[in-house]
This record gives sequence, structure tokens and C-alpha cells, in this order.
Amino acid sequence: MGKRADDTIVFPAIVYKVQTLEDDGLRVAFDLPESAILQAAWLMECKRSGIALTVHIEAADIPRT
Repeated sequence: MGKRADDTIVFPAIVYKVQTLEDDGLRVAFDLPESAILQAAWLMECKRSGIALTVHIEAADIPRT
């Protein structure tokens, strides 16, 4: 799949967990709001299709839970 201008997945999130793996890699998990079901589906499709992602993180003004 080629990159298009509209290939961006945007959603508010809170870091749930950062974990070190046995191979010294890292795994990061996020909590998403219920309103981000479509974005979560896109992420699941990326996982299923083996699509690597470039992640850009920026602070957002969202309420903490």
C-alpha cells in the first residue's frame, strides 16, 4: 500500500503501559476513548496486514481518567 495524504490515524489517548520485552524491545499500550472505535479498527487492520507505522506523539488537552 502506498502512502497517501489521508493515511493519518488521529485519536486522543493516554499511555496505559510501557513494557520492556525479552529481546530488549519496547511495547507501548494506549487507552483510547470509546469514540475511537474506527481508529482502533484501522490499527487492527495495520496489525493484520503487517503494516509498519511511523508514530508522531503530541500532548493534547484531554481529561484524565
